[in-house]
Amino acid sequence: MSAHAPARLSQAEVDKTLSELPGWTVEGGKLHRDYTFVDFVAAFGFMTGAALIAQPRVPGPNFSFCQGGPGSGGIDGLGGRARPRP
Repeated sequence: MSAHAPARLSQAEVDKTLSELPGWTVEGGKLHRDYTFVDFVAAFGFMTGAALIAQPRVPGPNFSFCQGGPGSGGIDGLGGRARPRP
C-alpha cells in the first residue's frame, strides 16, 4: 500500500462513477449502500468477508448492522429477537 493518499475525485467523477454503480450513494461525504440478507448468518458472513478485504486497504472501515424489518416478527421491524436481554 502506498504511503500517499489517493487523489480525491472531482464531483463530476464521483457522479459519473456512481451512475455506473447501482445502489451506491454518497451520504455525509461517505460511500453508502444498503444490503438485505436472508438471515443473520448470511449478513455476518458477508460483513466478515468484507472486513477481511477492507482492513488492509482502509484502516477502520465503518460497518453497521441493523436486524429487523419485514419478516422479523414484530411491529416496525422490532421483533422479540431484537429486544435487549434482561
